[in-house]
Amino acid sequence: GVRSRIRQCNSPRPQYGGQNCTGTAVDIADCESLTSCPQDGQWGSWSEWTSCTYKCGFEGTRRRTRRCIYKDTVPRRRACPGVSEYIGQCNRRQCPLDGGWSAWSEWGSCNKACGPGSKSRWRSCTNPVPSTGGQNCTGAYTEKTNCLVVDCPTDGGWSVWSTWLACTATCGGGSQTRSRACNN
Repeated sequence: GVRSRIRQCNSPRPQYGGQNCTGTAVDIADCESLTSCPQDGQWGSWSEWTSCTYKCGFEGTRRRTRRCIYKDTVPRRRACPGVSEYIGQCNRRQCPLDGGWSAWSEWGSCNKACGPGSKSRWRSCTNPVPSTGGQNCTGAYTEKTNCLVVDCPTDGGWSVWSTWLACTATCGGGSQTRSRACNN
């Protein structure tokens, strides 16, 4: 600090043509108080960033802090101006999006007009489409099942002949028969 003192030229006052006092009327000198002046706090360095709250996406945050430091031997006056914590966004990239199956299509037509056949249906990995490194859909894109529109017309076929039956006569003319069925 600074201290000052003032003196007046009045002891005695110059009179009857006497000379004014020599020197200055004001004396100024540096001084130190017995108590220190209050000091404002000073910011320390920022800490390292914390880990991001999300690995991806646009909602992640991270933070860093700093401390307001006062000299121990000096009375405090005011806190440090500004903030002691800073929160910032981080990992501003899109998250991997795994693919999802669409609904199955309707079953296709049977591949045979009659008799046993098969029909198919399909789906696609578009609900959603995998993006930014997301996994593709697992499982089959197509599915088959058996179908039967109608039984096909079937032409009859003869079975093999049976063995000959015994002759109708033991002597002279007679007849023998054998048979087959239309079931083959």
